[in-house]
Amino acid sequence: MTKYKWSSPQEWLQQKIAATDDIGKLRGIVTSVVDKLDSDEIQDVFQAEMDEDGYFKPDLTDIISRMPREAVVKLLEDASIPCYDHEDNGVLREALQGNYDDGTISGAAIESAAKEST
Repeated sequence: MTKYKWSSPQEWLQQKIAATDDIGKLRGIVTSVVDKLDSDEIQDVFQAEMDEDGYFKPDLTDIISRMPREAVVKLLEDASIPCYDHEDNGVLREALQGNYDDGTISGAAIESAAKEST
């Protein structure tokens, strides 16, 4: 049996990555590997990072954009975020979205408020 320089393809790839300083080449290597993986394999490896990045968080942008002002203001004020009469609806919705994105206001609270307001 022929003995190769590296004990496995993984070892070869790890060494290639370690020896590469060119970001473009590294991106190319990563893209080539990712293209061969299915969604489950990617999630198996990166579950924690995906969760930290909010991958599994529902996108509530559409729900927030249709919520009446009163519901948006109530959610913000319930989270101790002051709202003022002169603020337009867009600003308040952006504040709600931002506070959802950072975890201050839960998706469940937004979905519940949206259902109550319809």
